Amino acid sequence: MDNRVYFKPRARLMLELGEQLIKNESVAILELIKNSYDAFARNVKVELSNLEDLNAGKIIILDDGIGMTKDIVVNHWMEPATLNKKKLVDAAGNSKIKYKDMVRIPLGEKGIGRFGAHKLGNHICLITRSENSSEVFLEVNWNEFDNEKYLDEIEVNVYEREPVVFTDNKTGTRLEITNIKHRWTRGEFRNVYKSIMALNSPFKSDDSFTVVVNTNHDDWKEKLMSFDELKNKALYKAHVSLENSEIIEYKYEFLPWDILGKVKHRVSNDYSSKPIINLNDKKKEERIDLGAFKIGKIDIELLIFDLDSYILNLGFPADKKLIKDYLKNNGGIAIYRDNVRLYEYGEEGNDWLGLGARRINNPAKTLSSRIVVGAVYLDRLASSDLIEKTSREGFIENAAYKCFVNAVLYAISCVENDRMLDKAELRKYYSGSFKNPVVDSVKTLITTVDKKVKEPLIKKEIISSLKNIEKEYLEISQVYLKSSSMGLNMSMVIHEIDKILIELQKTVVQEGGSEHIKGLVTDLTMRISSYSDLVKNTKMQSTTIQRLVDASINTFKYRIKAHDLQIINNIFNDETEIKCAGSLVRSAIMNILDNSIYWLEKYGTEKKKIYFSIEKSEPGYRMLIIADNGKGFAIPKDKLILPFVTKKDDGMGLGLHLASAIMETMGGKIAFPDNDDIDLPDDFASGAVVALIFREG
Repeated sequence: MDNRVYFKPRARLMLELGEQLIKNESVAILELIKNSYDAFARNVKVELSNLEDLNAGKIIILDDGIGMTKDIVVNHWMEPATLNKKKLVDAAGNSKIKYKDMVRIPLGEKGIGRFGAHKLGNHICLITRSENSSEVFLEVNWNEFDNEKYLDEIEVNVYEREPVVFTDNKTGTRLEITNIKHRWTRGEFRNVYKSIMALNSPFKSDDSFTVVVNTNHDDWKEKLMSFDELKNKALYKAHVSLENSEIIEYKYEFLPWDILGKVKHRVSNDYSSKPIINLNDKKKEERIDLGAFKIGKIDIELLIFDLDSYILNLGFPADKKLIKDYLKNNGGIAIYRDNVRLYEYGEEGNDWLGLGARRINNPAKTLSSRIVVGAVYLDRLASSDLIEKTSREGFIENAAYKCFVNAVLYAISCVENDRMLDKAELRKYYSGSFKNPVVDSVKTLITTVDKKVKEPLIKKEIISSLKNIEKEYLEISQVYLKSSSMGLNMSMVIHEIDKILIELQKTVVQEGGSEHIKGLVTDLTMRISSYSDLVKNTKMQSTTIQRLVDASINTFKYRIKAHDLQIINNIFNDETEIKCAGSLVRSAIMNILDNSIYWLEKYGTEKKKIYFSIEKSEPGYRMLIIADNGKGFAIPKDKLILPFVTKKDDGMGLGLHLASAIMETMGGKIAFPDNDDIDLPDDFASGAVVALIFREG
């Protein structure tokens, strides 16, 4: 007895696959356009007409590619999941496929791209012609598949004919889809239109493959700003190339508009030839090696915008809303393989890099998809370990993909560090007034937490922390902001705290209550408390610098031991008294020590050392010198005390800003002298040097 049985697919399976494998209209049309790319087409015309009418609606995709013979239509196009393209890719090995003067590698290899036609309409008409062949005509009515018949019982007629569409030795394929599945809305059309326009990278022109959209829905395209209109409005630009375990190219530019004459154009190449670091490794010891996988070289292009209303009003008041709308709908970082976009990276709602979560923790520094238009480029053959999902919704999240994401994130963090230097400079000269923004944000967030957070204990802790934030902020407002000692910098800090609250508001709506949110609120409470302490704890008492340093070293002794740090304390028998708020000065000293430890560890300095000494400053002042034996400051000295400026991978950039504020409240100041200007041991000739200058008394 023969016990073998075989699957007998019902005809309805084709309809189900079309619905399940293809997410939406954008994916469907992009898959069909990619088929044209694989067919070595130079030009593709997409017609979208009467899409609000089920009967009159029509979608046509016409290309000038190599076309198909009847044999290819029957034995490949009509065989779902055919391995034809995969065999071509495998046969190519490490080489791309050449056709006439074009060099390409097929984008599709799963044999399911044609299901895009099923997703769009119930009736398709395929006309195609290859070189020196007749024209082939095929017609499919998908309604005939919606029954109990088996797949091999549904007849589809394919026949050859004299050329009607592709005359005069022309080749190509024309796919007409009618009897559309549903009435399109303006939003659906705009999503599809934007996806088609973004298929080729905006940063790299490719004349060998052009897609044109013709439509009678011009009113649906209104107020869609083009990338060319937008690109000159970006204030920051970056190009980064990654290969193996290194940043092989790095160029960042600050591009202020002419009207922003108080700030200057700046170029940075600081991260060229630096290793790629895994930001998830808190000890900063793990390096990322892309060479462990078949990922190949990664090129990254970024345009970053400033959406502060005050800034935009200076540069482009008439276009402000258009710019914000464009970035809302088109902002993000897309992925391109062989200069053709992979859907749906960079689409709204697909935060593949987790930029939103990073921004909650540090909104002043980190990028969001709403302020950046970016592209990540991969070579199709070199990145074979990055495998596309069958659903065409991105890569399978395997080990290679995680390595790729972490490498891109590190590159972005380097750009963020550079951007913060110029953002701080920009805010220094151009900033609107921020009138008590925190109070309203706290109240809104408390209301949201009360509604969304279900766990009573977590709700109680979050609301208690938020009320403390409001209380601390009001104390700062009433006491400190009225003085002129901090000016714009303090306003910027409060503005950024408000941004954190706004991001938290969004997250509470999305997540409800979680330990993650509780931790973020607690962290914010500690940060604003640092400023509140600065206001409240300024009682001046007589002491000596020696006592302050000894107390700070004693408090830091466990960290000193843990990091095998050698302290060279050259302060002894110094009885000159100064007046200061001792707890705040010790806090400033420990902030400086913390910075030194971070950078000594970061650069792998052997025999880590920190040096303390006292020098006389101008008459009536004493200067505490704190130096390390590292590589010096990573950012220009004139920007060290600006808030939120840092090159730490996960830093807030508030340590030296707070230290400066502390010294100013006591009539002193912080300075960063050149190593040659003071008497230092040879070991400290190239390290970072900080001077805390106190008034004697």
